[in-house]
Amino acid sequence: MRVFLACLLALAPAPALAQTPITRGSTDSLEVKARAFLGKEQVKQLIGSDLDGFIAVVEVTLTPLTDRTVKIDRDDFLLRSERDGQRSGPFEPAQIAGDSALVVGTRSRGGGMAAEDRGPIFGGPGIGRVGRPNTGMVGTARGETEAVARVESDGKKKDNPLLATLDERILPEGALEKTVTGLLYFPLEGKHKPKDLLLVYKGEGGAVTVRFQDK
Repeated sequence: MRVFLACLLALAPAPALAQTPITRGSTDSLEVKARAFLGKEQVKQLIGSDLDGFIAVVEVTLTPLTDRTVKIDRDDFLLRSERDGQRSGPFEPAQIAGDSALVVGTRSRGGGMAAEDRGPIFGGPGIGRVGRPNTGMVGTARGETEAVARVESDGKKKDNPLLATLDERILPEGALEKTVTGLLYFPLEGKHKPKDLLLVYKGEGGAVTVRFQDK
């Protein structure tokens, strides 16, 4: 009986991936659809690793609306939190799971110097962290701050198998000639609801802000 039950469990389908609704926005030349995957469970179901809980993954679909060629750059995107003021651009796969360590800190945007916080630190072959990132509070007496990062190479580290998955599924860059879909990886500290977050696009296709929604 135990063997029979074990076989049934092995054949049972994997639990469905919890997904937030797809939200969208558009300019005259570009439509942006987006869906956020937040928290360790959702991120792990999506890509096979929870990325230590410090990465929010956004699935983005871009569709050209005119015959004019629009060049897409991942740096055209920004994730903003209206809950605590965090804001960041997307990380490249090698920054998260390559042979270097990513050191995250902050810098001031008009409110004086912000002290660097040397955590978290991301890198392959495992995802590790030290301390907590201080991505700042927008509009406080401390001044507006933003996340900054630098890469510190560690030649002793081995390739992370996660890197291939992140590379394969990332949003492609270059001339947008047809609909494309891919992932963007944003640093995000703490617990957030989708409705707390905004995806901002500013590039050759214009400017659009997409507000995520809860279920």
